[in-house]
Amino acid sequence: MTNVAFTLPARLAIFALAFLALPLGALAQDTQPAAKVDPAMIGQAYNLIETTFYKPIDGSVIRAGADAAILAYARKHGAPKAAIPDSAASGAAAISADVAAVASKYHLNEDETTYAALHGMATSTHDRWTEFFTPKEFASFDAPLDPKAIFGIGVLIDVDAKTKFARAFYVVPDSPADRAGMMSGDLITAVGSTSTHGLLQPQVTKMLRGQEGTVVQVSTRPPDGALRRVSITRSSVRPPTVFTKMLPNKVGYVFVVVFAQPTATEFASALQRLQKQGARSLVVDLRDDGGGYVFAAVSIASHFFGSGPVVTTVPRDGNAVTEASDAEDPQVTVPTAVLVNGYTASASEILSGALQDNHVAALFGTRTFGKGVEQTLTRLPGGAAIKITTARYLTPANRDVNGKGIEPDFRVTLKPHSIQGDPANDAQLQAALDYLHKQVASAP
Repeated sequence: MTNVAFTLPARLAIFALAFLALPLGALAQDTQPAAKVDPAMIGQAYNLIETTFYKPIDGSVIRAGADAAILAYARKHGAPKAAIPDSAASGAAAISADVAAVASKYHLNEDETTYAALHGMATSTHDRWTEFFTPKEFASFDAPLDPKAIFGIGVLIDVDAKTKFARAFYVVPDSPADRAGMMSGDLITAVGSTSTHGLLQPQVTKMLRGQEGTVVQVSTRPPDGALRRVSITRSSVRPPTVFTKMLPNKVGYVFVVVFAQPTATEFASALQRLQKQGARSLVVDLRDDGGGYVFAAVSIASHFFGSGPVVTTVPRDGNAVTEASDAEDPQVTVPTAVLVNGYTASASEILSGALQDNHVAALFGTRTFGKGVEQTLTRLPGGAAIKITTARYLTPANRDVNGKGIEPDFRVTLKPHSIQGDPANDAQLQAALDYLHKQVASAP
């Protein structure tokens, strides 16, 4: 079981389009034959909902939700007058009996009927964050949280509007492209003997992907530099969840896409790179970040202050548990600004609240989403899973942000057609940069 604080990562879709050798859409492909559904899943899911959901819920409510979903499935598949037969059983056994009876009487697929019941059990909580996932649904859900490495050169691309050549939007640190000297912003004018002029991103992707250990010839040119041709050996590259760049005046910029399995490690590496480059202040961009794993938020927060609370979770029994930073000394000692907006949610709000309450960063932007509850994700047999809201959480100052959000220290709205991450077209980022400039100037 894993604790997650998660909404749909809206901004992730922006970068999925740009992955050159790292297309997120390819990560969730299911080529395995469907496994036989384990009937024991109903009992396991029933027990989890009844005992761990953060509000008390009666077993009859869970069964009613399951039965409603079973009937909806039956009526959708040719049994418009389907009904649940009487049963002396109760609890999970009653739901299993209902599945078997309806599937048999109306000649339905029993596995699919079971999945319908499980969806209905989750829906019975009337909680938008509690969900059951079939194996296929869980593969899609899990892909951005546990990105799988594939073979490529390690850059994100788009098409340069001015020249119509492919452009290296972002070079993944320590990737083959990075080691070959490619830089973010470089044009990719040709792959092998084929010009990229006028080609679409998927076409360039296809040319640059390939088997591990194979070599691809890439012609690149900085915006104002000379053409160079490099040989790059393809290797295994994991899609990044953290993006960094150095802005003018030695301001380190870190954009966290989602709080996934590798995010804490990637964030630590990003800090080290920026420190080596002499960063004198830091911007952490959490806009449009829908959250993810709680442990990643706790780990990232620990870089900014020594021992101290990060988040307190309060389950149904009221026995609160506080997760704290155990760092002896903070790694980040430079002035820090955090960018937030209405899609900054869940684990992103945990991190934002921790940094704000511990007075180590100023928040810029607009009020955050306001998801102050935490889910526990449990993998079920056959690749299915269930995500159940098991606790609410409080910031270090005991603020309950659920339905309220976090108000930034400096409220700044964006104009239409803004370009997030571009200081010239991003009022929130520019406000943060102005603040950091003053902080650096006034530092001893």
